[in-house]
Amino acid sequence: MKKFILPILFISFLSACTEPKEPEFKSVNNVKVVEFTDKVVVIDANAVFHNPNPYSVTLQKSDIDVFVNEINVGKAKQIKSSDIAANSEFTMPMQISFPPSKILNDTQGLINIALGALGGKKIDLQYKGSVTLSVLEIPFTVPVDYEDEIKFKKKK
Repeated sequence: MKKFILPILFISFLSACTEPKEPEFKSVNNVKVVEFTDKVVVIDANAVFHNPNPYSVTLQKSDIDVFVNEINVGKAKQIKSSDIAANSEFTMPMQISFPPSKILNDTQGLINIALGALGGKKIDLQYKGSVTLSVLEIPFTVPVDYEDEIKFKKKK
């Protein structure tokens, strides 16, 4: 009987130690234009990821370019770094800030933004890049490629 206990314990130990899996990018949500002046446009959003591991994940850095109507307006800034619970979905708050001249210098861009602001039209946003996360000190670079629209609403 003792001959069987050690191999069973060894097999149980090996099966419990699984190799970490790459976390997955799911979507971007809660996109909001928080400021729109003649000097700056500020957009807040959350990138949503899933950690399929039985271990926590550490969010290290992000490198995400943001495009407005196909014009690169800059990089999204990761607002905070944190540890993410095992087997869970988590959000990475991010913010993009840029001068409106980046999109208004283009005549077509100016017309689209003006019509959008006046008529409640939609503006195309694209997030493209990567986020680096580590699982058990093993880094994973997770690609991010997501398109969304925001709608300008008339203020009453």
